[in-house]
Amino acid sequence: MNDRIKHRHTKWVMNEYSGLNNWIAIVSQKLPHLSQPQAKVLAMWSFGMGVMQSTGLTTVAAFLVELLAEKENSGKPLPCGMECVLG
Repeated sequence: MNDRIKHRHTKWVMNEYSGLNNWIAIVSQKLPHLSQPQAKVLAMWSFGMGVMQSTGLTTVAAFLVELLAEKENSGKPLPCGMECVLG
């Protein structure tokens, strides 16, 4: 990946990650009866469906894994269950 494409990709990831964090806050606020983990998973899933314009399990999971892996880039294991969906 050349530097120009890499910069565009990094900028896109940061914008999408920011949007995800905003959406998590909105879902948590609008659905206070959900626990924080429940609200976060619901927000992540609905955000992934909206961005990918797909409800496919593999499509949404792959998007979220790529988005979170690019942001964190820390070598941490995938979120619980994601490795099973992709593997």
